[in-house]
Amino acid sequence: MRVVIIAMTALLCVACGQQDRQAAPVSSGRLATTVCIENRSSVTPVVTFIDKDEQSGEGSLEFGAKACASGLGSETDVYGRIGLPVPNAPMEFWAYNADVGLPGAGLNQEGAGYCSSELFALGESQIWDDGLARYVIKREPDGVRKNFLLTIRDSESPSADGKPRPCPMYDF
Repeated sequence: MRVVIIAMTALLCVACGQQDRQAAPVSSGRLATTVCIENRSSVTPVVTFIDKDEQSGEGSLEFGAKACASGLGSETDVYGRIGLPVPNAPMEFWAYNADVGLPGAGLNQEGAGYCSSELFALGESQIWDDGLARYVIKREPDGVRKNFLLTIRDSESPSADGKPRPCPMYDF
């Protein structure tokens, strides 16, 4: 009888352990963020990724080319610069996926002001046209990461003096 009780207890423990593993939710934690920069303009910008875990396509982006970087950081997941072939400060971009809430992305003129900074629901976008280029940041569908596409296009309202319009200073 003692052997039967021990055998039944062992069988129940094995079944309980399997059931617990099946019922336990799998948590992958906070998702990393991917930012892709796509050039649809007549100029050749230079993309540099500064904060990232992995990247591809960094450097000069010919028309139609794309550079992407992914990361999972403490403040920003991906951070970098876009340099245009004109004498002005580069544009900085960043994206992050917070522990709670919507993921965010932004764009600013290095050393100047914020051009955009938003929390993005799926499909939402924001546009900044500085007179030299038109930057469109859009949140793309999620995959294994939160995804953003930053498209560089020719300006729809070119500056008369060939200089970029300054971004407004936002107080966040």
